[in-house]
Amino acid sequence: MASGFAILTIIACTSAFAYTGEKYATHDNLSMHKTIGIALNARPGKVVSKESWSMNGEGSSLRYSSDIKSHAVTYEVGGDAKSGKILENGREGPNAD
Repeated sequence: MASGFAILTIIACTSAFAYTGEKYATHDNLSMHKTIGIALNARPGKVVSKESWSMNGEGSSLRYSSDIKSHAVTYEVGGDAKSGKILENGREGPNAD
């Protein structure tokens, strides 16, 4: 019984840290934890969602994005997942990703 509880606890804990695009984490120079810190430094508040993905454009092809709620408004803060450079920091639009 105790080992079953331990396995269930491990599964529950690991799923709490999952995010969209987690498969790209092995390619990022910065961890999702570090990119959230960068995003919160740029826009203090509470992270309500996070994701990473691959795309073409400015900087490396790996991106991260955090939706941050600040003063009852949700902002999307995103950047380059290799350098940490902020590429987006604005109000979440009506058609949120």
